[in-house]
Amino acid sequence: MKKVYIAHPLRGVSGRKAEIESNIKENKEICRAIVEDARYDDVVPVSPIEAFSFLDPENKEPKYVERTMSYCLSLLNACEELWVFGDWTTSEGVMKEITTWLTTRKRYKASDDSLSPLVRFFEYNDAASGIRIKQTATVEHIAGFCKLMQKEIHGAQVKEWRKFASMMIDPDSGVLTRRL
Repeated sequence: MKKVYIAHPLRGVSGRKAEIESNIKENKEICRAIVEDARYDDVVPVSPIEAFSFLDPENKEPKYVERTMSYCLSLLNACEELWVFGDWTTSEGVMKEITTWLTTRKRYKASDDSLSPLVRFFEYNDAASGIRIKQTATVEHIAGFCKLMQKEIHGAQVKEWRKFASMMIDPDSGVLTRRL
């Protein structure tokens, strides 16, 4: 079975308690949907939101946030795939997770010369529609990634983003890939 890291915003845009609670609920529903979906019988969902539910999501003290993020990245490094849910483009935490994944993973090309997945993007609406490939993650999102070249992440300039200038998200599979 493969361990799949489930990246989902926690605090959201507002950081208000109601939004945090809504994100926690949706994340739990996503993990449950993965476990109950026969397509994902070989998947063990690894959710930092669930794993670290004992931590205070409203604590915004920089040292606390940094320590919490280090826990999340430790879990991420133990996983074989990264699946992204929710409004990740507004979540600093999810963006750090994606950045860490892309800058530490070296699996860009499969042995059969095809592109191998780096990140899978999904959307989850409710139990009725379940989990499906995110069709709206396109060039605009990649442009957002490229803008990160100028931003500080984990206190250091991420020059590695230049390597990802040719990334694309396949609209049919939701897989973020990179041409060599």
